[in-house]
Amino acid sequence: MRVKVRPSFLLYLSCVALLASGYACLGAILALLVHETAHLAVSRLLGERIETLELTPFGGVMTCASGSSALKGVRGLAVAAAGPAGNYLAMMLLTRAEIRAVLPQEALRQMLLAHAAMLTINLLPALPLDGGRMVFSLGYYVFGVSGLIALLTAMGMAAGVCFIGLGIYGAVQLGMLNVSLLIVGAYLLICAATSRRTLLAENLYAVIQERQERPRRIARMHLYTVPQTARLITLVEPIERSGASLFCVEDAQGKRQFFTDSQVLAALLARPQTTAKDLAAGFACGDGDKDDALR
Repeated sequence: MRVKVRPSFLLYLSCVALLASGYACLGAILALLVHETAHLAVSRLLGERIETLELTPFGGVMTCASGSSALKGVRGLAVAAAGPAGNYLAMMLLTRAEIRAVLPQEALRQMLLAHAAMLTINLLPALPLDGGRMVFSLGYYVFGVSGLIALLTAMGMAAGVCFIGLGIYGAVQLGMLNVSLLIVGAYLLICAATSRRTLLAENLYAVIQERQERPRRIARMHLYTVPQTARLITLVEPIERSGASLFCVEDAQGKRQFFTDSQVLAALLARPQTTAKDLAAGFACGDGDKDDALR
């Protein structure tokens, strides 16, 4: 498993250490370690293979190995709930008399605050937080995937805006600048917006099934120009948002090839890492074959 550290995470820790205290920084690190260790332990227990773990200001983002995903059903619920549960158990441990007798009062206070913040934030029913993943794990079997993802990521962006608003309010009205709150809010806002595309791609089979079940109707077709270097996975969101889509790929010689949304999705199912150049190389439909591509 590879561990990646986002620059925003280092910025977050630096702000905590400079504007709060070393104990606060230590508490934030320990809360994150407990949170992610709990996620990883349950994932391993359930047989899931984790390829990468990216550390962010509000926790870690785990990526499962290709062909496996712990996002859905009871397994997904268990993995998502493990992190907040780990923080809760750590808080219970820190309140024991033997622990309180050993740790300095300020260190104990900062550790409890860090675990409480990690627990509370991650229980919000919004993606990409654990609460949103818990809702998605169960809601996947009841609601349409694309609509559920759109709702939960919108809630994630709304939560980010609220955190930023609280940070600004504290600075203007109370004279208390909470930079870490601003960083967490901004990162959550950005991460929620970008995770929609990733989740749609991870649940590609369900998205295609939804499209096939929609009633046939006359609809406006959207034309997109795509660079050869673009990965097809980035086209899932415009396909889902726009409906009927046609993609134009132009090579260095100016030769154009056109592909329907169905062709793009079929190529993605065959190989998730496919680029527009790979797709163009696999088809022989140039300008004169546009009608063939549409059929």
